[in-house]
Amino acid sequence: MAVSGWVWVGIGLMCLGQFTASAGMLMMKRASNREAHKPFFQRRWWWLGLFSFISNAVFLDAVIYMTTPIVIIAPLNALGLVFSTLLAAVGFLVPKERLPKVGWMAMVVIVAGVVIASVYGPKNETSPTMADMVRLVRRPAFLYPVLSAVGLAGVTTCLLLLKLLKPRSHLKVILCALAATTFGSLSVICFKAVSICILNTVNGHNQFDQWQTYIFIVAVLAIAPTNIVFMNKTFEEASAMYGMPLYQSLFILSTIGFGGLFYDEFPTLLDNGAVVPFTCGVVLAISGVLALAYFSPKGSAAGSTRASGIHDITDSLMGSRLGSRRPSDNDMCGSTAHQAFLDGIAPLSPVREGSAPPTPGAHA
Repeated sequence: MAVSGWVWVGIGLMCLGQFTASAGMLMMKRASNREAHKPFFQRRWWWLGLFSFISNAVFLDAVIYMTTPIVIIAPLNALGLVFSTLLAAVGFLVPKERLPKVGWMAMVVIVAGVVIASVYGPKNETSPTMADMVRLVRRPAFLYPVLSAVGLAGVTTCLLLLKLLKPRSHLKVILCALAATTFGSLSVICFKAVSICILNTVNGHNQFDQWQTYIFIVAVLAIAPTNIVFMNKTFEEASAMYGMPLYQSLFILSTIGFGGLFYDEFPTLLDNGAVVPFTCGVVLAISGVLALAYFSPKGSAAGSTRASGIHDITDSLMGSRLGSRRPSDNDMCGSTAHQAFLDGIAPLSPVREGSAPPTPGAHA
C-alpha cells in the first residue's frame, strides 16, 4: 500500500477511535449517574469506560501515530465531541437529550472542517529514525516556541501553588488551559515518536539500542499525567460551555503548531498549495466546537451528577498542591453530552489519546 494509503487508514482508525472513546465517556457518565454511591473501583461502568480508552490506546493509537501526520490527527479530535453529542442525543447509556437545530448544524460544520483538513493535509508520512528526531528537536524553530510554552506552564504552576490567581477568573482558566494543551500536545509528539520507533524496529532498524528512545518513553509517562492535572484544573475553574471548547480549540491549535514544527510537516502544505484550504478546515472544525458548546442545552440531568471516580484520584494531586476544591452540585452545568465529554475526556488521542479522563466540576 502506498504511503498516502496508510495515511487514510490512520484517518479511518482515528474516526473509529474517537467513536469508541466517546462511548467510553458515556459509560463513565453512566457510572457517575448510577454508581456514584460506590467507590470508583467498584463502578462497573466506569471500568468498562476505562477499558475502552486503554483498548483504544493499545490497538488503535499506535497505528494511527505510526501512519498519520500530526497536523491531520489534531483536527480529527473534534469528532469526539460530535460522537459524544450524537450518542447522548439518541439516549445511549444516558437519558436522551434533545439537541436544537443549531447544534446539529454545528456538528455538520465540525465534520465538514475535519473532512477538508483530512483531504488537504500532508500525506507524505515518513518514519524518521531516532537520530533524525534528535536533530528535529534541536531546531530553534521548534525548540524556542516549546520552551516558551513550557516556561509559561511553569509560571502558571507557581502561581497556582502560591494561590496568587483569583478563583474562577478568566486569567486562571486561560493559563490552566494553555498549560494543559502545551503538555497535551507534547505528549502527542512523544507518543508518536515512540510509535515510530516501534515501527522502525519492526522493519529491521532497531531504535531501542539508543538511549534517546527511552527519554521519549519517560516523557510520555511524565507529561500525560501532567496534562490531566491541568485539564482537570481548567474544567474545575470554568463552566462546561466555556472550559471544554477553550481546551479543545487550544489543543487542536497547539498540536498542529508544535507537531507540525517538530515533524516538519508544514513544508508539504506549502509545496502542495494546501495551506489555505487546510487552514479553512481547521477553522471550521474549531468554530463548530465553539458553536456546539455554546448552543447545546444547559441545566439537564447531567448538571446534578457528581464527579466520577477519576476525580478521587486527581484530587490528591490537585486539591492540596494546586489549590483546587471539590465542586458542589450547584456549580455544575452543561448538557449530558458535554458533561460526559468532560467526565471522560481523553487527552490523546491520544488522547487522545489513552489516558484516564478527568472529571470537571464546571463552575458557572
